[in-house]
Amino acid sequence: ISYKSKNKSFWDFLCGRMSDVSIKVRVIEIPKHLLNKDYSNEKGFRDDLKDWLYQIWEAKEEFLNSV
Repeated sequence: ISYKSKNKSFWDFLCGRMSDVSIKVRVIEIPKHLLNKDYSNEKGFRDDLKDWLYQIWEAKEEFLNSV
């Protein structure tokens, strides 16, 4: 979700001042090595998952700005 509005506060959102919105969706496959793990008890898994999610977050801007 990308808001094109000049003001982007939560209050602006609640007041309906953020009406120019762009939504783009992509399917991201979860890597097999991240499936069926225990987030609560496997620190290595937590670190791997956080790294993977960080990579997705970093690529988000480029994806939102693409055609």
